[in-house]
Amino acid sequence: MIMNGNVRLAGLVDSLGDLREVEDIADKIKSGNYPTVIMDITQFFNKLGTGDEYSPKADTRVQVRPKDRNIKKVERGVNKMRRDGDYSKMKPLTVIYYPDTNTYKLLNGNHTSEMAINLGLKEMEVHIVNFGTQLKSRDSNAILLGDILNKVEVEEDNTENESIKLYLYKLMDENIEAGREAISDAVKKYITDIFPQVTEATVGQWISNHEKVGKRLKPQKEWTDAELENQRQTFADTLDYEGYVIPKPRTLAAWMDTGTSVIFNNCMVEGKTKALIIFYCSTTGQVDDIKNTDIKKRIKDKYAEYESSFLMRVKEKGENGEIVESIKPLKIDTVFLRYD
Repeated sequence: MIMNGNVRLAGLVDSLGDLREVEDIADKIKSGNYPTVIMDITQFFNKLGTGDEYSPKADTRVQVRPKDRNIKKVERGVNKMRRDGDYSKMKPLTVIYYPDTNTYKLLNGNHTSEMAINLGLKEMEVHIVNFGTQLKSRDSNAILLGDILNKVEVEEDNTENESIKLYLYKLMDENIEAGREAISDAVKKYITDIFPQVTEATVGQWISNHEKVGKRLKPQKEWTDAELENQRQTFADTLDYEGYVIPKPRTLAAWMDTGTSVIFNNCMVEGKTKALIIFYCSTTGQVDDIKNTDIKKRIKDKYAEYESSFLMRVKEKGENGEIVESIKPLKIDTVFLRYD
């Protein structure tokens, strides 16, 4: 029993100590008293095609928000800075260095970095924080640092409550796994001191739901038009879908209307009998549908019904080069893009 008590006490001291050390790092960064270096930011993005379009590279980010980013916010920032010609509000990014793998991940400045690369900037000032020596190799500390830094960005945008809950659940998971007390009253109070928009009652409610939730919910993936076109082109370039019509991706909600009509229309126009329909989730409601209902099965069953009910008349070259008409069965494949 004494050993268990010591474990709980150690957990309390470690958690409070981590909170204070992380807050101290954040204060130095926000006050301009933390060193910066120049870094190539293209390493945090995937280049789309041969143009100058980029999309965030998911495995180079520390996810501290429920959604990967707000596309409209990026567009507004880019348009404003292009109009004014003033890039001065773009603060240095914060990057986590992982010594075990000798890699870097972007922590703070997801929106800022995407604005910068859309404005043609390939290098930026960054603050580098060591995951091992400064964050004690704890993911919860990295998330907490991101939450504190996200209180103020290029656009005024307070840290979302869901982001704070994400940190809380990660901290609790780590403590439980290490055999420590999941969360103490002192740590709960400290969290509400850092983030005054969250009350102790709210934190208490989150904690009470932790066992039901198990682990934090996955953040939702938001797709830009350029990213969707890149996905479509990727499938079009593979031999597996040679001879298919591949329309632009449809939202899950559109599967029964445009997701169906585009099959017959495009096959008729292009003179093909095979179609690949790509779906993605554009709202959290659609994510709930794909996770908690049989909508994928219903879509596949309906398309199988079309395949067994319709024949396509196509014109193609015969053996002697002449154009001949033939009747062929319809084939429909589906792909569902990731939503987190």
